[in-house]
Amino acid sequence: MDAMLVRSEVGLLPADDATRAWFSKVKIGASVVAKVSAPRNPLFHRKFFALLQYAFDCWREMAAEVEYKGVPVEPDFERFRKDVTILAGRFRPVVNIKGELRVEADSISFAAMNTEQFEQLYSQVIQVLLTRVFKSDVWNERKLRDVIDGIVGFA
Repeated sequence: MDAMLVRSEVGLLPADDATRAWFSKVKIGASVVAKVSAPRNPLFHRKFFALLQYAFDCWREMAAEVEYKGVPVEPDFERFRKDVTILAGRFRPVVNIKGELRVEADSISFAAMNTEQFEQLYSQVIQVLLTRVFKSDVWNERKLRDVIDGIVGFA
């Protein structure tokens, strides 16, 4: 069970009904073992994906048309997300069945990255996007952050 706790003056207390119900079954004075972590901000996660979607839409407009065996290949958001994550330095090397080295993007799930790591990734992704997608003199980090804040409603 994932218990949601809140810190108070007297210690950690259940923060939701499910956690309260579970703790009500534990005898007073009994010990429990818990792995504790602070949940990542879901609004910041949404902001990250807004940044990626905005960048993907801009990149898609300037991406070269590509065909594979005569069939047009469309830009893919998930591939874009993974490539940007890899370029931001968040990857692990793997070997495929042919024995070739590949890199796989690290997971950005809530369980895989804490708040600090996710904030670092956000900043690293902005730097990647400024060098790979938003190359003109018009763009800088502050402007890109302001645009995304406006899209998500953080302004």
